Amino acid sequence: MAELLFIATTIFVAYVVFVVLGGKKEAPETPKAEAPKPEAAKPAPLAEPVARPPPPKP
Repeated sequence: MAELLFIATTIFVAYVVFVVLGGKKEAPETPKAEAPKPEAAKPAPLAEPVARPPPPKP
């Protein structure tokens, strides 16, 4: 009986590992070498600093 439980557990674990690791290979990633766009090379404009009001007088 213990042998059957061991075999069933082993098959179940192998199936779960197969589904988790094998499922990611369904959509193969094809790396595309594209020239970087000039707009992406520009840094984002910085926001102007907000002036803080003076602290209240005691």
